[in-house]
Amino acid sequence: MPTRSRVKFKRGERYKYKDLKFKRGERYKYRDLKFKRGEKVSPRELEFRLRRITPTPELSQAAVRWKQVKLAVKIRGREIGEALLRREQDNQRQEINQSRESLTNKLSIPQEPQEWSNEDCQNAIKGLNSDWKHIHATLKNDTEALKKLVDFRKQLVDSLIDEMRQKYPGLVASSVGSSDLTSDYDVTLGVTDGSVNDVKAVQELNARLKEIFGKQPGTVFDTNFYTNNFLTLKENILTDGSVGEVAPADSPNEATAPITTADQDVLALLKQRRYMDQIKWEDYVKEVTNDITDPTKRAETIRQYDTANDIYQISLQELLEATGEPSASVQLTAEEESLIELQPVESHELLRNQLLLSHKIRAQEESNSDLVLEKSNELYNNRMLQVRELQAQVAALPDQNSEEAQNLKAEVERQLSNALFFASEAYHSKGTILHVVEGIQGKNQEVLAALTPNQILDSVNEQLGDFLKDIRHYTAEEVDDGTTFYRASKYMHRLFDAVNLLKEKEAIGDLDFESQYGSTKDLYEAIGEVLLPARKGKFGLSPEETMELARDTVWNMYQIITAEELEDIVLSLVKEVNIVARDVINFDDADVSELLPE
Repeated sequence: MPTRSRVKFKRGERYKYKDLKFKRGERYKYRDLKFKRGEKVSPRELEFRLRRITPTPELSQAAVRWKQVKLAVKIRGREIGEALLRREQDNQRQEINQSRESLTNKLSIPQEPQEWSNEDCQNAIKGLNSDWKHIHATLKNDTEALKKLVDFRKQLVDSLIDEMRQKYPGLVASSVGSSDLTSDYDVTLGVTDGSVNDVKAVQELNARLKEIFGKQPGTVFDTNFYTNNFLTLKENILTDGSVGEVAPADSPNEATAPITTADQDVLALLKQRRYMDQIKWEDYVKEVTNDITDPTKRAETIRQYDTANDIYQISLQELLEATGEPSASVQLTAEEESLIELQPVESHELLRNQLLLSHKIRAQEESNSDLVLEKSNELYNNRMLQVRELQAQVAALPDQNSEEAQNLKAEVERQLSNALFFASEAYHSKGTILHVVEGIQGKNQEVLAALTPNQILDSVNEQLGDFLKDIRHYTAEEVDDGTTFYRASKYMHRLFDAVNLLKEKEAIGDLDFESQYGSTKDLYEAIGEVLLPARKGKFGLSPEETMELARDTVWNMYQIITAEELEDIVLSLVKEVNIVARDVINFDDADVSELLPE
């Protein structure tokens, strides 16, 4: 029999209905249902009473219905609950059909996605602002339409790559990653003849897709084109119109100017710097370097972090010059003003300009992200053209150890480090590419086993950077913390994997972090078993149920409820890993200042 006690929350579930946004004093809102002990309630009466759970500005009508169904199951049992669930699914299907009908009528295309031609798909994308994020937000419940556009994306990109192969014989194209509807579709290009044709192909692909849709591929399709630098690239994008089997493309950089482990470290730290504000960066670096016990290694680490910051500042200034000043004015926060006052007077102007620079780029990204992406792509490709030309000069020298060769190799390193800053959502270091692309995505256990501690630490640091990027992105969109938890889980999962690999290599031992939160192996498994599948929609849950599942999972892992708290916990882990690992890991003796752009 339904009773009020049947709907009480369990211990530890006090945040479970956080997204309902109850005000203070409303914790007994469900008493409005007014069920008496032993009372028999008809489904119609139950439905009437459930309507007292009403939408709020933060809670959509669809979310309300899912709450009603779940509560009905608790009160009336599964039979009635499942009947309401079927009704809810019918309502959701009706909403999808209404939304699809509105879109298809507007664009004059068939209502059923399986009937869409390539031209219809193209028109649908244009009608949805040629913006993949907007497409996903609009069609998040319409998996049929979304899958049709995902398939069209691959078909169009692959056909354009085929055209590039015809124009540039020996061009190699590779994409490694998930085929889930939420995944991106990034492609790396290489050549077998040591030419600049991979860079030219990237430029032309960006231009072709902008010609069709008016925006960059990263905006339209969540697709970025990269040139190969560190790996032997194997072809895996072959279509009916392809030129046939293509030989692997060797790493152009490894053959001419292999980057030292010290330089690779800087490139990985550059990813972190990009997604930390000035205050957080300075506090983080100070905490890491102060706790490294070996004075020589401490000085070396400070040099690495300082070089990453210098590259960041110089590259950011170049990007702002390319995009122009933002239309809206920017100003420093009170905390930033206080930070400036704590520094020597002679450094005030420099620090103020650096802080304002970051704010200006952030303002440009928020107001015109496609412009920032377009200029970043241009700067990346221009730098890569210079890298390829320099590599060709190095390869042509008879004495690879001559002074001329060493100077050219240093210039290759400088240009490549600067290019990678502008590569949208790209991994910077060889270790990270080996760990994630070849090892995890390529499912190559031999590659994972061969990783060095230096390479694994690079991946730890890059995963932190990308994790911070996701936290910043979803926080700016003001989404529920539960959404942020599962959306940021991909990089968190890879980060924990890298930490566990460092432990297997005995570069680090048990961590203080683990005494508070449990073993990194258990945390890695929790992310992989719950948050990562939730991110990919594997559980078949509604968005509201997925948020709730993510909140419960993170609470069980860390006893926290906000994305800000999660960020602090992950930062504390990576900080401790760097302190411990840098005391034992050795880097090549290299002048990392050579990486700085001229």
